Amino acid sequence: LGSKNAEATQLVESAAVRVPNDTNILFGLAELYRLDQRTDDAVAVLKRVVSLFPGHSDAHYRLGQIYEDRKDAANALAEYQIVLQLNPTNTDIKKKVDELKK
Repeated sequence: LGSKNAEATQLVESAAVRVPNDTNILFGLAELYRLDQRTDDAVAVLKRVVSLFPGHSDAHYRLGQIYEDRKDAANALAEYQIVLQLNPTNTDIKKKVDELKK
């Protein structure tokens, strides 16, 4: 996966330079960074995605996951609560929010 992921990352980084406000490209780039354990880069790109499109539920969810992995419960909870506002019928995210509130 290493070299193929590096190639994919380079391609998507290049696309993100050409089309800097495309949230689909940026989200894909953040996913590649996350897979490569480049979580600081992933967070930076995901924050850009939500600044461009605050209703991007998947970006908020990924931010929540990264914060949760970092044991940053407050930021994880904040992101998951946004996901819950965007998707109020999602029982899985409701459970996550309830767990983090404890």
